[in-house]
Amino acid sequence: MKIPSLFAVIPVLAMSAFPTLAAPPPTEKKPVVDEYHGVTVVDDYRWLEESDAPEVAAWTGAQLTTPYTKDTPSHGDVVARPGRLFALKFQPPKQQWLLVTLASAEDLASEKVVLDPNELEPKGQVAMDWFVPSPDATLIAVCLSAHGKPSSTTSRPAPGI
Repeated sequence: MKIPSLFAVIPVLAMSAFPTLAAPPPTEKKPVVDEYHGVTVVDDYRWLEESDAPEVAAWTGAQLTTPYTKDTPSHGDVVARPGRLFALKFQPPKQQWLLVTLASAEDLASEKVVLDPNELEPKGQVAMDWFVPSPDATLIAVCLSAHGKPSSTTSRPAPGI
């Protein structure tokens, strides 16, 4: 499949070394003990289930803004760059994931779609294999596969994302 002219094929440079992952920020343990059918179960992280709690919001922000995500090509499909998050978003009934940017994890209204593979091939037969934003977040490399073929095409969106 030919990729529309909006995309220009770029050479893939040898990436001899990937950044070393830093340890994720520590997560506080707050044990809660339950008993189920005579079996005692300890849940150290139940407090993280309270998604509206300020401490959970702070923990989530720390997870998304540490070197653990900032300097890696893709971790958990969220990549942080100065002033911007890049993320994959699934939006049914679309077949493929969208690549979006956000000003922050808390500011969902700032979401902008950078790439929608569903627009390249309406039947959903073009998939995004990976993405790598440039360090200054002005360009992004995207690897696309067409019709389930294991070989991919590396492209970059036009400047101005």
